[in-house]
Amino acid sequence: MLVEQVFSEVAANCNGNEPWLQRVKNGLSTIVKLFALEPELARTAVVEVAAAGIDARQRHWNAVARFTEYLEGGREMANGRELPENVSLMSAGAVSGLIFDELLAGRAAQLPAMLPDLLFAMLVPYIGPRAAAEEMRRAAETR
Repeated sequence: MLVEQVFSEVAANCNGNEPWLQRVKNGLSTIVKLFALEPELARTAVVEVAAAGIDARQRHWNAVARFTEYLEGGREMANGRELPENVSLMSAGAVSGLIFDELLAGRAAQLPAMLPDLLFAMLVPYIGPRAAAEEMRRAAETR
């Protein structure tokens, strides 16, 4: 149920008519804000699941994998650079790990301040380090 709530929020804030980059920024921003506003939901969905057994961990990983659907469109942004088959899973997994660490430490309220760094981690495989750094700067300026 928690995963579906997060997906519903992300889908509501990611207009399919917007460019891929804007959809990714909106989706990640939605997750970060939701988790900051509802730290107990976030902790249950991301941290506590690790202690809930192998089935719960698999469901969590499946949820991370579902978010990769939003990232696959970024392959077009790679300008011919070869990307690993599972680049979207790697990208989403890295961001999920960073969010996990913040939630584990009880710093859900700090997640919005991390948005620029999380965005960089998510975007760099697709648009490269320079362009990802520029998006990181833009996100920092709009906070």
